[in-house]
Amino acid sequence: MNGTTSFFVGDLSNLLLTLSFVLPASFIYQQKKTKKTAIQGLLVSIICTSLLAIIFNLFLIFPLYLKVLNLKMVDLINMIHVVNPLVKDVFTMIVFSLLPFNLFKYSIVSMITMLSYKKLSILFKE
Repeated sequence: MNGTTSFFVGDLSNLLLTLSFVLPASFIYQQKKTKKTAIQGLLVSIICTSLLAIIFNLFLIFPLYLKVLNLKMVDLINMIHVVNPLVKDVFTMIVFSLLPFNLFKYSIVSMITMLSYKKLSILFKE
């Protein structure tokens, strides 16, 4: 496949999780444009996206990757176990890998958003 290293599975994952993050935050912020509702929207988005990441990964993204790469779920768990010994099965993969990673990732994205939004919003208003 030219142009992708993930057989478009990673692209699909990025699209789904970006929408999962942006839509709740945007909807909440549009109701009342204050710093407080911006923070509330981002907190809701962090939680929604982290939970949806688990669902999307377990039922869509991982199965697609496994099919394309001709692997089984146990192979994926074994690979993750090499870098994170706490991961021994699907449940521990969720608890010790997927959930903490996504909570951390979207918390960082939220902090960057809060620090940069006001300065960048000027560009959107013109």
